[in-house]
Amino acid sequence: MIAVTALFKTHHWIFLLASSYILIYVSADMGWDDDEDDPVSTTAVDAVLGHSADLPCDISIHGEDRVYMVLWFRQNAGKPLYRYDVRGRNIENAIHWSDNEGFAERARFNGKTNPAQLHLEGVQLTDEGVYRCRVDFKNTPTKNYQVNLSVIVPPYAMSVYNKQGEVKDSVIGPLVEGMGLTLSCEVRGGQPSPTVSWFINNRIVEGRLKTEHNLVVNTLEISNVARENLNDTYKCQAGNTKLILPAEKSLRLELTLKPQSVQIVNKPIRLIANQEYTFICHVAGSRPSPKVTWWSDTKSFNQGKVDEHSNETLSVSKLRFVPTPDDESRSLKCRGENPVLQDASLEDTLSLNVVYPPLVSLRLGPKLKPNAIKEGDDVYFECKVRANPKEHKISWFHNGVPVKRNSSSGVILSTESLVLQKVSRHNTGRYTCHAVNERGETMSQPVALRVQYAPVCKTLEPTIVGASINEAVR
Repeated sequence: MIAVTALFKTHHWIFLLASSYILIYVSADMGWDDDEDDPVSTTAVDAVLGHSADLPCDISIHGEDRVYMVLWFRQNAGKPLYRYDVRGRNIENAIHWSDNEGFAERARFNGKTNPAQLHLEGVQLTDEGVYRCRVDFKNTPTKNYQVNLSVIVPPYAMSVYNKQGEVKDSVIGPLVEGMGLTLSCEVRGGQPSPTVSWFINNRIVEGRLKTEHNLVVNTLEISNVARENLNDTYKCQAGNTKLILPAEKSLRLELTLKPQSVQIVNKPIRLIANQEYTFICHVAGSRPSPKVTWWSDTKSFNQGKVDEHSNETLSVSKLRFVPTPDDESRSLKCRGENPVLQDASLEDTLSLNVVYPPLVSLRLGPKLKPNAIKEGDDVYFECKVRANPKEHKISWFHNGVPVKRNSSSGVILSTESLVLQKVSRHNTGRYTCHAVNERGETMSQPVALRVQYAPVCKTLEPTIVGASINEAVR
């Protein structure tokens, strides 16, 4: 028979100290009330539904003392739902027990962390409540710690609406510059009620909040969108805890924009006729990419070859063509227009200064009848000259011989005409005019002048014929 030398009670546990120094666990189903005199500290712990939680419990010791057992209780329950037993063994070999009607296999106590903690996986709504951790030591009196576990339920649905309905993709628009924009972010669920915020380019902005049962709505209103708002990011964010990232939905603003500028970047002072030139036109600021066209005065330009390429900010059109004298003084226009907007075009104009040698044409005066000119008539020729720069000299030729001014002989020269007064048969022949400028010189095609005149008797000179006597003469 074992002789009992001491019997004492220490906080829910009865120990018998026998002469053989065997420690025997006798009893313990006592309620929280039995430990009412113990100082209890309370720690608040938040956990997210479906995530994990760590419930702290200080099991630190002093001196040579050691932990015997850690028990976890739910509120005022007398029966523990988790036991961590290190009696007679080291921490690595501790015995873990979890009540199947409590945490079951979701819980695991870790005595090596500071403070020690009960790690709980897959937190459920039913886990919310007050827990008590009771620590029994070899020498130190039992300690109790209280943990208030709150289970946070994240919002389960987020939707963004504009005036047309729900925005289901990641793009708003396209909107036309100057239009207003209204976005409503509706967030459902969440305990506690979530904070719903709007951010523009990651900068928080104030919206109009409305809270109803299980629903929070934040409405953002922009009076008018400007060109610089293109590709702005609008983000709705909703959260009710810092333990997990907030729910969010990001949208990019797409705009339809008029061309901002049109420029023919190379504008030569003059063009040489019959040489190829490349004209480059830049159209900036249009979205979507502009339609770029070339015009001659008011007509679509149908000469040459056009190449185009575009990026998000600039469209470039290259026109290659060979100007002719007919293009002189015409306007070459580059026009850029937004393909989906009316009256959204800009244009730039280049006045063509085409230089070329004289173009010369010669004709008889239009009132003359070429086949009825007779001696004594007055005849005039018209020399039409087109030249750029303007011709600086016009010359006349009769059968290749220069015609000189001779008023007494009835030869009168003016800028573009030749007058022959009282023509005679000697004026018959081929007439040409010749013009010169700094680009070259040109001779006209010849015009024939035929002067009709009356018959003239021909004077015969005597002819001497030699013959012998009695020779026949013919």
